[in-house]
Amino acid sequence: MSVARGPDAIPRIVLVGDVATETADPAKMFDLLAPYTRASAIAFANCEWPLTDRGEPWPGKAGRVVKSRPDLIGTYTVPGFNVVCLANNHLMNFGPNGMMQTIEVLDRAGIAHCGGGRNAEEAHRPAVVEWGGQRFAFLAYTSVFTPGMDATETRTGMAAIKIESNYRIPTRLHEVPGSPLVCETKARPAHLARMVSDIERARQLADVVIVSFHWGVSMGHQHLIGYQVDVGHAAIDAGADLVVGHHPHTIQPIEIYKGKTIAYSLAQCGFDMKSHHFSDESIALEVEIASKGLGTTRVRPLTDSIHRPRVVDLREGASTVEWLRRMSRPLGTAFEDDGDAVAARFDVSLKPAERHYGND
Repeated sequence: MSVARGPDAIPRIVLVGDVATETADPAKMFDLLAPYTRASAIAFANCEWPLTDRGEPWPGKAGRVVKSRPDLIGTYTVPGFNVVCLANNHLMNFGPNGMMQTIEVLDRAGIAHCGGGRNAEEAHRPAVVEWGGQRFAFLAYTSVFTPGMDATETRTGMAAIKIESNYRIPTRLHEVPGSPLVCETKARPAHLARMVSDIERARQLADVVIVSFHWGVSMGHQHLIGYQVDVGHAAIDAGADLVVGHHPHTIQPIEIYKGKTIAYSLAQCGFDMKSHHFSDESIALEVEIASKGLGTTRVRPLTDSIHRPRVVDLREGASTVEWLRRMSRPLGTAFEDDGDAVAARFDVSLKPAERHYGND
């Protein structure tokens, strides 16, 4: 079990999306963000790249096989992230040796981690952080990975939920040339059952369970894929108190499901890679720690999220908030101004028939 910051920290959990550095100076990249994240009781991020100088590039891995050097641990210590996710499509870029060195580097820095390990038992084990007399369990999974990167009982890797994709020709293709194929996705039942079991076990260890997913389509794809909704709902149904997602490199909707928040994609927060597909707008999810469990969920807009992320007020972040409002409204989510943030709530004025995910 890890202990979060001292009792004087602001009683909140701040969660951001993909984080990675290759050549950037972490002290400069995160100097504007650090006062905000370090003041929070718990700060969470997705550790996108391995921190390693060991191992060999994964054979056949698509694209550039990226990594961070071990001495770039400041990527996580400077902003004060005290819990990170290891389940994504890059952490195993340099194989088991790269992952295990990453874990060693994080352990030395006192940063809790979840979603990866020497075997499936370790990869599915929650990271438990204590603050204010409560325990917070973090679990992490990826549905975006190269075959062989997932952990087994005898293989180092990540906690994974494999998704099966089936494509069919749309019925109106003859009428609408260029229509994309219709894709139907479904999680493997055994993997979903393992996730449910993990959440139930985590509930026995902690007061709050937070589940992180690396999912969806990357390169700025704003639309939800069917399995994201199915898996996110299944996590809440199993007992999770909060679900957060990343990988698309853009903001996706926020949903209030059975009174619990699902933030489908937080985009990135300091990502040392140039791509015209990445959105420079991003958000930080800020969840109040109540006397028992979690309180209000707020969203703070970020700017320059790739090179030098900074929390901005609602005036400067107006376009980001409006974008989030438009995407989330079909899911029945509304946002109310709350200081320099917006608070998410379920919009009871929407009739059930008006709520839709855009993929049904």
